[in-house]
Amino acid sequence: GIPREKIVTIQSGVPCETRHREDCRATQYHALGIPEDSPVIASFPVGKSSEWEESGQCVLLRAFARVAAREGKARLLLFAGDGEEKELYRLASLLGIGEAVRIFPEGTDPTPYRELPVLHVDPSRGSESSALTACTLMSLGIPTVATDTEGMREVIFEGENGLLFPPDNSYALAEVLLHALDAPGFLPSLARGARERYLKDFSLSRMERAYRDLYRRVVSS
Repeated sequence: GIPREKIVTIQSGVPCETRHREDCRATQYHALGIPEDSPVIASFPVGKSSEWEESGQCVLLRAFARVAAREGKARLLLFAGDGEEKELYRLASLLGIGEAVRIFPEGTDPTPYRELPVLHVDPSRGSESSALTACTLMSLGIPTVATDTEGMREVIFEGENGLLFPPDNSYALAEVLLHALDAPGFLPSLARGARERYLKDFSLSRMERAYRDLYRRVVSS
């Protein structure tokens, strides 16, 4: 029964990540056995999932099989959740993409690998952690391709700072990824849009200003 005009929503601030030197990135590529000219797609952890299917990693693997068939140099980084690692390996092998996928066991710190991808993919059904991960990566200029959920639509403006695809649809995800990789100038445009959206709406300074303005309005009233 609270009137809408009495409610103010403030987007949470996300600390800005700092990029390391290019030689650090090259060292990580070498350690992972990835050619330096390979476009890397990554799916970083977005919170705990009790069900293997809910994480969407199987959807991503099936989509990436289509991507790899056209983009032979593409590589995928996956971070396994609880009980997922063996299933991920098995499915990647069945799809014939085992050599193009790097799977990290549960508990691996993803921080050292955050700068490697040109795209982050969140194939889960969405959570608060999904939005926070996407915003963190936007601070590095890395756009997110995410399941089309109400929460992610508040973070991702389609075609501006990221892309969306229908839930549990590996074919649609593959088409979205291929378009992002193939369309001339599109990926750099998404990267710029991601960084700009972060600075405009999700930085800590933006959050602090919003709270300060809110408190001033409350006190003055």
